[in-house]
Amino acid sequence: MRKRKPTPPLSLLISDTKIQNFNRFAKIIWKKLATTNILQVQNVKLLYIFFIFRLFIFQYPLNLHLKA
Repeated sequence: MRKRKPTPPLSLLISDTKIQNFNRFAKIIWKKLATTNILQVQNVKLLYIFFIFRLFIFQYPLNLHLKA
């Protein structure tokens, strides 16, 4: 089994399973976004709105999605 990356301390404060699942979902989206054609501008706009919305709700640091 692969070693998991150590979780940032903020994720220890937010231990709600719904939010954990949401983070997993969000990381999958970011990986897909990185490998998808950037010409799909509509989807990119929606994703940025989605993540700004997410940041306002959970008050996460912006660099969290880079650790996906």
